[in-house]
Amino acid sequence: MTADGPDILRAQRREAFHEDFIQPAVAEARRLGLTLDDMVALIRKVSP
Repeated sequence: MTADGPDILRAQRREAFHEDFIQPAVAEARRLGLTLDDMVALIRKVSP
């Protein structure tokens, strides 16, 4: 692995996270009529 290998892997994982989790969550939030503030509040409930 090259010196920048971990950074490349992290970037790929972030993109996959966005596509696999964030986009579907935002789509569902829109269907439910949730606002950005609602989403942030839900995230804060599970974040330390």
